[in-house]
Amino acid sequence: MEHVTFASAGGWQRTACSDVRAEDGCDSQWLHNTGQVVRVFFVPVKDERALTSFVDKLAQDVASKHGVVDRFTQNGLTLVRFLQEVPGDDKGERLASINYALVGRDHRAVHLVTSIVDLDQQRPSDDRVRALLDTAAWTSTKPSTP
Repeated sequence: MEHVTFASAGGWQRTACSDVRAEDGCDSQWLHNTGQVVRVFFVPVKDERALTSFVDKLAQDVASKHGVVDRFTQNGLTLVRFLQEVPGDDKGERLASINYALVGRDHRAVHLVTSIVDLDQQRPSDDRVRALLDTAAWTSTKPSTP
């Protein structure tokens, strides 16, 4: 199975997955010099037909919660972007969830690229994630933990 990596991502460095359970499928984690964290989750799919269904269900869920769903091509990648406000802490913190679904070229997995940021930083944070996605490359081996 193929995995996505971001070898030449300016301002980003690969770090070990943190604050997630091992069973959540965190494939890699990236830290921007601004402090923004992006995690890539690997979701293997046995049946290629399930890929579209999986992504469509995510899109329906986000849209039902008044989020934004976009489908587009960037740098040769077909992406589905999900943007939505998510609950913060009990002090009224407002957060945004930035998520991209990327189907592997071998059609055997969905890669979920995700970042949780302050709501007022959603736009510049999303721009940074898109710049990171511009450097996406495929590898047949799971990225090693730094």
